[in-house]
Amino acid sequence: MRLLYNSLILFIVFATSSCSLDDLFDVKSNQNISTPTTVEDLQALLDNPEINTQGPSLREISTDYLFIKDENSRQLNNVERLAYTWTKDGPILNVGEWQQASALGGYGKVYIANLALEVLEKNKREEDPVFYDNVKGQALFLRGYTFYDLAQTFVPFYNEETKSLKLGLPIKLESDISVRSVRSTVQETYERILSDLQDALPLLPDLPQYKTRASKWAVYALLARCYLIIGDYTKASDNADKAIRISGKLISYGDLNYSDNLNPFIGFNDEIIYYNRALSYPGTLYSRLNIDSVFYKSYDDSDLRKSVFFQVDATTGNILYKGCYSGRGFETFYCGLATDELYLIRAECNARKGNIDVAMKDINFLLKNRWLGTFTDMTAGNTEEALNIVLRERKKELVFRLVRWSDLRRLNKERGFEQTFSRNVNGNVFTLKPNSYQYTFPFPDDVIQMSGMQQNPGW
Repeated sequence: MRLLYNSLILFIVFATSSCSLDDLFDVKSNQNISTPTTVEDLQALLDNPEINTQGPSLREISTDYLFIKDENSRQLNNVERLAYTWTKDGPILNVGEWQQASALGGYGKVYIANLALEVLEKNKREEDPVFYDNVKGQALFLRGYTFYDLAQTFVPFYNEETKSLKLGLPIKLESDISVRSVRSTVQETYERILSDLQDALPLLPDLPQYKTRASKWAVYALLARCYLIIGDYTKASDNADKAIRISGKLISYGDLNYSDNLNPFIGFNDEIIYYNRALSYPGTLYSRLNIDSVFYKSYDDSDLRKSVFFQVDATTGNILYKGCYSGRGFETFYCGLATDELYLIRAECNARKGNIDVAMKDINFLLKNRWLGTFTDMTAGNTEEALNIVLRERKKELVFRLVRWSDLRRLNKERGFEQTFSRNVNGNVFTLKPNSYQYTFPFPDDVIQMSGMQQNPGW
């Protein structure tokens, strides 16, 4: 099965690069690439660890709670520099989020999902419909999840007034790479994401056999995240609630074994719903990312997240993040789904709808599991105060979880939440203004050259 997977990945790399079709089919012939033919083959293909260990990480470098020292910023390549300074000063090529030779990027995962769905359609089996449906649901979830992640990086933020006008993703629904890529609209992109997730829902078990596989639990969690992004707070809250009903267990941080240099989380801890950790960029390893001191000081001294998430270098004073939920320490980001996010989504939705007491109940339940000693419940006197508390805790709880960039994009649309960010890099000042085109990454230049698709405006 590993040989089959490697052969397919080779095919995907060529299919998403700038090579010609003649080159592609020549490679396919020379490598004797085969296609999975059974449901068991497809399950093995979807179980490959690279599906769950090469998620997006680039946009996290763009966020507001970290910085890279000048001496380290000189080592960034063009792609990393784009993310850190929000500017493009050279060709953007071989982007891991999209697809590159050394990683199974977004459209590699889409290809695998499409291939699985096509093989399933040709090989319907009556003797084990539950297994068949489960694999089909996993493929649909993978495609919807991947389109969601790609949209957070390469598609303009969702706006009801412009969703049918602005360009979205190329929605690839077949494995045939000769089909020309055409950009959809933002509306069509999110409609496809939601459609794939809704189609997956009845096919999957409530809980997964392994947390690297999809489940109803994961679908509800991702639907909650999607509906929050598009501003449908009723559906976001409803789906978060459905996921919590399946399992809403939280870790008590007071029970964790941690020290200054130890990440206390295990890879499949009790809060993990769907395991996914991010692709690492060599120029921006954790040793090069420093936490903003103002953000670090925003944590109360009794807030165990301050010790669990961060390490302070006694000599330099540098603050580093160590609390990756995948248990990988300083090596990568966790970008999967987890129960703590569900409480934050439900709390935000209730705060926005004026259900202040309900919103604060979720926030207090979360914080009690993060506190050293006796925790005093937080209260809010009005909707605005409740929302500010929820958003503050969301930022602090979901640090380095690949959601902050999406939050900045959606919140900058709202009056009172607009922010302008600046970075001084080797004497050059870079600025990110509210609702700027810079909140949407450009498509990779090699993809634009190969496909002829329109580039994102401004780039």
